[in-house]
Amino acid sequence: GTPCPNLGPDDACTIHAHLAARGFGGCVQFDCLGAGQHVVQNLFDGQSWRDDPALAPRMFETFRVMRQIFEALQLLQVAADLPLSASQRQELEQLQGRLWPDPAWSEAQVNAYEKSDLPEAVTAFLRGLRDSVQRPAD
Repeated sequence: GTPCPNLGPDDACTIHAHLAARGFGGCVQFDCLGAGQHVVQNLFDGQSWRDDPALAPRMFETFRVMRQIFEALQLLQVAADLPLSASQRQELEQLQGRLWPDPAWSEAQVNAYEKSDLPEAVTAFLRGLRDSVQRPAD
């Protein structure tokens, strides 16, 4: 919930080329999967917490949850490439539809996500695919 001290006024990283050398290995690995852009552009209509600091807590919390949603969508997209049964494929498509509804998420819906059954449904579905994934031979 705190902006990075290396975030420039243009919202770009001021030390991006030197992240690892400066001890920011987590930043090198981090990918918001587009959740940040989605929150700013679609849920907050392009508003900035810099212009309206009162938005920061709401935006940061919405981003935190939206990133979980985008991560779940990415995992389901990977799962779509597995040899799934017809029932697994149907469940996958239902979960994808719930994670990317039409119309798209509202801020209130995003912030209710963690209390819904959806995170556990995605986790249970993915765990159920263990037999569909072949482990490399030693």
